[in-house]
Amino acid sequence: MDITSFEDFIFAGSTTASPVFLRFLRSLRQEVSARGVFTHGDIRPANIIVRQGEDLTWKVVALIDWETSGFYPSYWECVKMTNNFHHTDNHDWYLYLPESVSQHRYPVDWLVDRVLDIHLKNS
Repeated sequence: MDITSFEDFIFAGSTTASPVFLRFLRSLRQEVSARGVFTHGDIRPANIIVRQGEDLTWKVVALIDWETSGFYPSYWECVKMTNNFHHTDNHDWYLYLPESVSQHRYPVDWLVDRVLDIHLKNS
């Protein structure tokens, strides 16, 4: 599936949003590269295994839960890393995401995904 087909699928998943609203949301999105990039698809604290070393520093030793991994648009990891982030959360790990997947790298895609998730049946 190419990126355009993937996004067609995502935007077709709404059960409540009007076609005009979806068209508006999609118009906000930036151009996406024609190629996908390999992403984990579900990076969150519960899927990151860390261990404390002898020097007392914490190191990531594994990422688990790879069933949603695959080739997705370059912004996908960014928007999915914060899917569980709720306005009442106090988990500060969201403030330390690497720049490569930070919401600051894809702010429009992140916001569109947050709004679209409210209306999706495919998520």
